[in-house]
Amino acid sequence: EHLGIKMYSQLPNAIAELIANAYDACASKVFIHLIDNGEGKKIIISDNGDGMTFDEVNEKFLVIGRNRREEGESVLSCGRIATGKKGLGKLAFFGIGKTITIETCKNNIKTVFTLDWDELLQTSGEPYKPKYSLKECGEDKKGTRITLTNLKRKSRFDIPSLSKSLAKLFNFLDDFIVFLQLNDKSEEHTSELQS
Repeated sequence: EHLGIKMYSQLPNAIAELIANAYDACASKVFIHLIDNGEGKKIIISDNGDGMTFDEVNEKFLVIGRNRREEGESVLSCGRIATGKKGLGKLAFFGIGKTITIETCKNNIKTVFTLDWDELLQTSGEPYKPKYSLKECGEDKKGTRITLTNLKRKSRFDIPSLSKSLAKLFNFLDDFIVFLQLNDKSEEHTSELQS
């Protein structure tokens, strides 16, 4: 609760962590789709990064407090310097939503798993084991898609305000583009996010 919900209760901070994850996955594009269509709010973040294998999800992504620098992973496969330091970014999800579905594709295998905050709180003594499935995804497919549902947010999404907040947090290279979309309206915010 202290490392996720309380640190990332503001939408821009939580979204920033998800963008940083895509950057650290060597993505060139990340799409943030905010949905508020009267049937409930949800957020979908997808990227064209490296994706993760089942073992990488289990041994790296889901490990709280993993320090990639101590493991010699400060320089990424694409030559970027990793932004993540403390292995806490995945807790940002729970700052804004209670249910997180992650689909990640690498080496022709798609790993799909769901993290549920209420189930996590009920786990005692044993490690939390998310529900998961494995399927084929195609040799040329890679990347990750994160869907946040059961959102805590009651107010409407504000794309211009979110874009300005994110622009203050990032100064990425020209080979990284962030797209923001509210329902069916799409906007590219490359220049703002690179200022």
